[in-house]
Amino acid sequence: MKTVLIIGMVFPEPNTTAAGSRMIQLISEFQKRNYRLIFATTASLSEFSFDLESIGVSCYSILLNDSSFDTFLEKNNPDIVLYDRFVMEEQFGWRVRKKLPLALEILDTEDFHALRKTRQLAYNKDIDFKLKMMENEPICYREIASILRVDFSLIISRFEMDLLRNHFQISEEKCCYLPFFETQEIPQSVIPWEARKDFFTIGNLQHAPNVASVEYVYHKIWKGIKTGLPEVRFLAYGAYSPPRIQQLHQAKKGFEIVGQAPDLTSVFQQGKVLLAPLPFGAGIKGKIKEAMRFGVPIVTNTVGAESMGDELENWAGFITDSPQEMIHQAIELYKNQNLWEEKSKIGKELFQKLYQNPQYFECFFERIALGKRTSKTSFYQKLTAYHSNRSLEFMSRWIESKS
Repeated sequence: MKTVLIIGMVFPEPNTTAAGSRMIQLISEFQKRNYRLIFATTASLSEFSFDLESIGVSCYSILLNDSSFDTFLEKNNPDIVLYDRFVMEEQFGWRVRKKLPLALEILDTEDFHALRKTRQLAYNKDIDFKLKMMENEPICYREIASILRVDFSLIISRFEMDLLRNHFQISEEKCCYLPFFETQEIPQSVIPWEARKDFFTIGNLQHAPNVASVEYVYHKIWKGIKTGLPEVRFLAYGAYSPPRIQQLHQAKKGFEIVGQAPDLTSVFQQGKVLLAPLPFGAGIKGKIKEAMRFGVPIVTNTVGAESMGDELENWAGFITDSPQEMIHQAIELYKNQNLWEEKSKIGKELFQKLYQNPQYFECFFERIALGKRTSKTSFYQKLTAYHSNRSLEFMSRWIESKS
């Protein structure tokens, strides 16, 4: 039985974050193929952490800048090391390559952080985002270097796949397109239009794009929607809401910060329209994917819809970057039963097309089977690994020695 070591940034929280759902999905697919799973992280458990040991995953606490991790690697001797985001590869990759030179290294990007962070910087400066801006950001250098060092990376969206291959000239063999794959069926008994009420959004409110999205709704469109629909509410579900979000809670204005959702099903079966403009972001948006699954129409912007079937003529709601258009479209979707039902049907069809295709996981495991034959051969992989191993190793050893 082959062993997979997952080096996680945090313990997965599938009921709180899309990244948590993604990690549980990866673990499940490995287990279906009889891999032994080890999950190691420097993070602590939270109240929302998934109980990995209950599904047969061995969990370990590891330390940063500590040679005890070398002993841990030697003891467990994994065949595959999966890094949860590039910062985990930066911290532990040089140790893995030194102790386990034949191990297959895979980076799960979750989303392309450099894209999201650069968009955030442009948004904060109130300037238009251009792809060229990424080339001046250190996070981009770090993330691309990490992608080059590992054997291959999991890319979650088509937009990011094209960006890496065409803009940054990353070879095809270094990128593996692996979107969400949902085994859960589309609910057959979708709650009808007349039994639903309210606008809503959902997402971890430690995540900067979700914070910016709630603030965008409050400051730019909620007053207009409330004027047109005086009786409706906007419900923002999400754990870890910061004070700046909590202070937006104004029940008299119909704007409510609800906190952690009791469960996804109840939220998506009760709400009428998902209101999810994202001023910046990247990757697959879990809230929009779930809205499609439950047949909830969506109002979002171009960033929110990116890689969510936005290139198709018929979409599961409306996409606009204009606040006034967003207000008008949200009100129309809420009031018009025929329009709502049409968009609900399109969303469920999109969900089946985009997220219920098992071929992507088959391709992923084919890449794993070929990995030993193609790994460690690229000149640029050797080059980036050499420099990172030297710089990161000696920085880590200096910190350990100082401690």
